[in-house]
Amino acid sequence: MEKREIKMLAELSRYVSKQYNELQEWEANPGTAQMRTVDCAMMLKSIGVSIDDIFKEAGLIAEPDA
Repeated sequence: MEKREIKMLAELSRYVSKQYNELQEWEANPGTAQMRTVDCAMMLKSIGVSIDDIFKEAGLIAEPDA
């Protein structure tokens, strides 16, 4: 994996995490939501897990001890 690709994945990971953490703000005002918060949360969590899997396979982050 090239340095540029790693940087892009890291930026994407930070963006997904930020969006996931800000979901409660939208939940407080459901009238403006275009998508259910729980559906969006599941999607963002899945993307985040996939990014982490890519980093793990590349040896860039350690597997947590079981």
